[in-house]
Parts: sequence; structure tokens; C-alpha cells
Amino acid sequence: MKIQIEEKKPIDVPSEWCSFEGAKFLIAGTSKPAFSRKMDIFGAKINQEMNGYREITDESAWLTPLDYNKAFADLILDWEGVVDADGKPVKYSTDMAEQLCTMAVDPETKKGLSVALVVFVTEQAERIQALADKAKEELLGKSLSATDINRMALKPNIKNVNSQRSVSKRKRRK
Repeated sequence: MKIQIEEKKPIDVPSEWCSFEGAKFLIAGTSKPAFSRKMDIFGAKINQEMNGYREITDESAWLTPLDYNKAFADLILDWEGVVDADGKPVKYSTDMAEQLCTMAVDPETKKGLSVALVVFVTEQAERIQALADKAKEELLGKSLSATDINRMALKPNIKNVNSQRSVSKRKRRK
């Protein structure tokens, strides 16, 4: 058996550098597959709790916003200018992005920064995705709605039926 193993290609998602609180973040659009999957899982957990299939406990209630924030951490691809309390640069990693989105506080005021960062990432990711979708639509042309596609699928059948009727009418006339 002769095979060739293809290299794993990185998934291309729209992204952009955005400034927040003196730092710059490379933020992906909301089409990022890992983000979408985490949001699906988050939604399923909420549905299970609402429908009584999963018990709501103090722990699950406490973890819900953290799970939500962790999903948005997935949209942070890199950063520049993030420093710790001593002013030393914090190297980007997915784990550090999760910590930044769930446990970050201002060392001077002790106020939480995570909620503000997640709100910022949410707004930017949605904006980035909307721009990418618009550019894609302009490049490819406006897509047809499901109704238009159904009409197109029916038109040939209607023509065939009509042409068969006219053939059978001609046969009767002869």
C-alpha cells in the first residue's frame, strides 16, 4: 500500500489586531470552529438544565459564566502588551487567554477585567466576522435564499409537466 500523509492545514478564519486597555489582541471572527463548538456545548448544557435533564447546583451556577468566557478566550489568537503585576510581558498561550478571560483583575484597583475583555472580544469578533461575510458575499455574489432554490428546483418540473400536457393534447387532436 502506497500512501502520502498530507500536512495538516491551518484553518483560515478572519482576524484583526484590536487595541484594548493599552494592549493589542489578535481577535478571530466568530466563524472559528473551536469557538462555535464550545458555544454549541455551552448552549446544550443550558438547555439540559432548563429542561430538567441536568441538575442546577451552586457549582454549576458558578461555572456557567466561566464556561462562557472560556469560549470567547478561543477567539484571542495572540497579543502584544499584556504584562503581569510586576510589568513583565505575559507570553500568549491558549491557557493564558482562558485565564485572562476568566480571572484577570487590575492589580491596582482589584477590579475584574475579564468581563470587560470578553465584552470587547465579543464586539470585535462579531464586527470582524460581519466584515468578512460581507466581503465574501461581494466576491461570490449574493447567495440565493432557500425559497429561491426551491423555486428553481420546481421550474424544470413544471415545464416538463406543461410540455407533456401539450404533447398529449396534440396527440388527442390527431
